[in-house]
Amino acid sequence: MTDLEEIARNIPLVTDRLMIQLGNDIRGVNIKAVKEEKKGFFSRLWDTIKGSPDQRHIDATLAKNQRRIVKWATEMTEHQRVTNLALTEFAHALGEVRDMAWAAQRTADLARSEVRELAEIVGRAIDTINTRLDEHQWRLDDHDRQLASHRNVLEDHEARLQDLDRRQLRVELWQAGWQEFDDAVRRWEDHGAYRSLPWIVQIVLLAREIASGDAGLHAYVTSDNSYQLRLEQRILASSTTPQWIGRKSLERILNEAVEALPTDDHRQLVAELLGAGVPADDAIPETPLAGALRRAMELRQLPAANRPESVGVVALSNSPYIQGGLTVRDAVRYAVEEQVTAVRQRRETLQKRRTR
Repeated sequence: MTDLEEIARNIPLVTDRLMIQLGNDIRGVNIKAVKEEKKGFFSRLWDTIKGSPDQRHIDATLAKNQRRIVKWATEMTEHQRVTNLALTEFAHALGEVRDMAWAAQRTADLARSEVRELAEIVGRAIDTINTRLDEHQWRLDDHDRQLASHRNVLEDHEARLQDLDRRQLRVELWQAGWQEFDDAVRRWEDHGAYRSLPWIVQIVLLAREIASGDAGLHAYVTSDNSYQLRLEQRILASSTTPQWIGRKSLERILNEAVEALPTDDHRQLVAELLGAGVPADDAIPETPLAGALRRAMELRQLPAANRPESVGVVALSNSPYIQGGLTVRDAVRYAVEEQVTAVRQRRETLQKRRTR
């Protein structure tokens, strides 16, 4: 995992994206296992004739790999290396996987023990994740539920104590959010986080990281979005922020971004960090700027004969956006505002799922 840890130091959101990938992958392995269990006798016989034992060996190998990665993800959780939004996403996926894995114990003998062990490891991972989320988010949710269900029966002083405790939790969350915000910006300013990427990609990912962490969670539960303006000001004040004169077309910004990356592997990394390959139900809503960046990165990877002359023009063709170009301040404001709004929408979606 040394290479992965190095990448994560340089691009912190890599661990969040891996959490989402892991959740989707282990869902897929276990859904396949459940489908195999439901096959009839002749279907299973035909699978055997076709070479299904090889496939079962592949499934067992996948399960082993999933166990290893779940253990890694749990370690990342314990060491505070992922945002609380990614943890919430992962916990939701693991809850589904745990149920499916136990249901799949009657699959082919070769994979049975692997699936069972995966379910046990997933259960331990959920416990670890719950422990960290309990620090703030789930305690706040619990207070909301208690106040909603007992407001009419609580004595006045008890209700006031509940409100006081909630205010204290908000203060704690504000402090955690401020510290995490400052740490993230300092990693970018002083330690090179995201610096291997084009500037416009840097600020989109930095904004997403901060919005997905405790600063964004504090804003979500208090409706105080002041961190958004603070982030815009910090980015604009940074010596790393380019200072082009006047306005630059978004088409040009996109073209410069894709050409600044040395290889298609780098472009694919950026595209996936911006949501490529993540099912819509499991993704932060795509925004115009981030979506255009993702499409530009993907278009640039096409064979030269099929590649548009300007990937920026094509990437923007289905995305009504700013006309007349952007100043540096515009670019920062749009990038940050989009990510703050999109992450908040994702939190709302996950909140609805938890309260069903």
